Amino acid sequence: AKEDLRDWMGDRTEAGRLFNPTHQALVFKSPSQSNFAGAFNMAIGGYQPYWNDSVRYTTPNLYGATFAVQHSFGDTGVSGNNNAAGTAYAINYDLGNLSLSGIYETVSTVALPAVNYRAKRSTVMGVYDFGFMKAHAGFFNENHGGFGAPLEFNLSILGVSKVVTGALRVTAEYGHKDFKNSANQANYVGLAAFYSLSK
Repeated sequence: AKEDLRDWMGDRTEAGRLFNPTHQALVFKSPSQSNFAGAFNMAIGGYQPYWNDSVRYTTPNLYGATFAVQHSFGDTGVSGNNNAAGTAYAINYDLGNLSLSGIYETVSTVALPAVNYRAKRSTVMGVYDFGFMKAHAGFFNENHGGFGAPLEFNLSILGVSKVVTGALRVTAEYGHKDFKNSANQANYVGLAAFYSLSK
């Protein structure tokens, strides 16, 4: 469940099962703007789209900029106990043709004999609307502190999207995932067409 309270000054407080700000940036600022986004699927290494038992406060809009802080009191989708608590800080800017998001989050995992680490994730995503098409770009970084953690990595994202008709939208995106503690790398290319059957 989600509770949404609005203050008279224009700020916003939400509580319950909320989107993780990292997920919101990786998905909604990607070319496909969906869970099919390569950015989301390539970077999913442990982060969860929803945070349960969560509270988020967003400041009023000031010249296109807002600041948000979100905290989960023990269930970020990784586990149902307090070892899985997480905190995220987000800055969003939306004015004119430019939309930018910057997020920093930390999430603790379940404390087990062989796994006990804290993930630190930084994300920058941006979209610029040229009118005839939109350009998308982003960078995702994941680091860990502790033991039993997965590989750390960087992810770079580039893409474009275009509304062909009122109902048809086409997208293209490229991503490169570079693992820091390994010679392994991964690349993806995504092409998609979305047709809306209803408004």
